Amino acid sequence: MVPTPCTLGDTMTSASDLQQRLAQHHYVADRALAVSLFLALKLQRPLFLEGEAGVGKTSLAAAIAAALDTDLIRLQCYEGLDVTHAVYEWDYARQILELRILDAAGGVDRATARQELYSDTFLIKRPLLQAIDPKRGKPAVLWTPVTIQPPGWRAWRTRANPVRTAASGMKTWAK
Repeated sequence: MVPTPCTLGDTMTSASDLQQRLAQHHYVADRALAVSLFLALKLQRPLFLEGEAGVGKTSLAAAIAAALDTDLIRLQCYEGLDVTHAVYEWDYARQILELRILDAAGGVDRATARQELYSDTFLIKRPLLQAIDPKRGKPAVLWTPVTIQPPGWRAWRTRANPVRTAASGMKTWAK
């Protein structure tokens, strides 16, 4: 069965509704933050949060996932992160073991072996692939705390309009 596509904000009617849902999950969001979140959900756009350590960015991501009854998937960004670590990886040890078992059983058909060895059985799904997996019933919240800034980040950020959340000390960036 192929799940029907849905958006996370389908059942949200207002920023106030989102504030109430977050409060049910023990996160108090002020009006500016709730409006930013609500618009990001409705427009199906990412939301960039910036703030000092301990202001609640990770708690907010967890509360959003809980309020929307979906998974929170974390992708830790760091210097040297490449696609294979962010998207997927093959389980080489299991693939080699499977090859040896097939070889010991005799009669290894190369086409069948190749098809089996590069199937989902031996695929290790990393955070990005987990987040966009078509088998997922509803979208996940993908949380990527950035410890390095990607090229152009400062330039983009200066053109964006920051909304400072006074209570938490976080900034949200909307383009």
